[in-house]
Amino acid sequence: DFPGVLGLVEMAPMRETRLGADVRVKSLVKSLNREATGIWYAQDAAGAIWKLDLSLDAKAKSPEKLLSFHAGPINGLATCPLNHVVASVGEDGTVRMYDYEQKYLLCQARYNAPACCVTWVPEDVDDLGRSVVVGFADGVVRVLSRDGNLLHIVDVLKPHKGRVTRMAFDHSRKLLATAADDNKVFFLNVGTPYTPIGFLSVDAPINSLAWSTPNPQFGVLNTLLLGLADGRVLQVSPPTSANQHPTGATFELHSMRVAEYRMVV
Repeated sequence: DFPGVLGLVEMAPMRETRLGADVRVKSLVKSLNREATGIWYAQDAAGAIWKLDLSLDAKAKSPEKLLSFHAGPINGLATCPLNHVVASVGEDGTVRMYDYEQKYLLCQARYNAPACCVTWVPEDVDDLGRSVVVGFADGVVRVLSRDGNLLHIVDVLKPHKGRVTRMAFDHSRKLLATAADDNKVFFLNVGTPYTPIGFLSVDAPINSLAWSTPNPQFGVLNTLLLGLADGRVLQVSPPTSANQHPTGATFELHSMRVAEYRMVV
C-alpha cells in the first residue's frame, strides 16, 4: 500500500542491454533451462530471434542473434541456374540469398521500399550466377550481385511510378521487360549498365508476362505476352529504333505492333 500514490510505482532499472538501432523487440520469453540463469529470448519485429543474457553478472555475454528472416510477407523467390542458392524478397524491404542445401543465409541487404519481385540474371549475362534483378514498390529496379557475404548494387533505374510486379528476360538475353501496377510495361537493354528503351501503356492491370520462344521455322518471333486482369492476352513485338519517340522527349513507345486475344470461357 502506497498512501497518496494512485497506482504508480517507480522502479529503477538494474541493467540495460542495447540490441541495435533497427531492432524492435516484440516479446520476451525466459529460458526454460534452470541452469541458464538470466537467459531470455527476444522476438524482433524486424525479423530476428535474439538470445539475451540479462543476468547481473559483470561477465554477462553480449546479445546473440540466433535467427534472421523476413519481417512480413515474402513477395518473390528466384533460384540460381548454377548452384544451390535461392534469393527471396520481402515486404520488409530486404533481399536475401540462401544456400538451401546447407540451410545457410549467405547475404542480405535492406532498402527503403518493399521488395516486390525478383528474377535471376541468366548465366549468359552473368557467368558466375551471382546477380539478380529486383523490383520495388516505389518503381525502382535494382541489379544486385553477391560478393561473399555482401550484396552490391550493380545498377539502379526507376522505370515505373508504381509497384513493380513482374520482370522477365527475353530469350536473346538482350532485353528485360518489367511491368508495374501503373499499367505500363517497360523495356530495358541488358548490359553494363542497363539502359532504358521505353514503355508501352495498357488499359488494364498486368497480371503476368512471359516471352515467347522464337521459332523462325514456324514463323514464331520473339514477342512478349501480357496477361491482363480483364481476361485479355496481348502479344507485343519488341521495340526497335523505328517505333521510339523521335524527339526523345518521352520514353513512351509509339507504333508498337500489338495483337489482342480475348479468352472466352
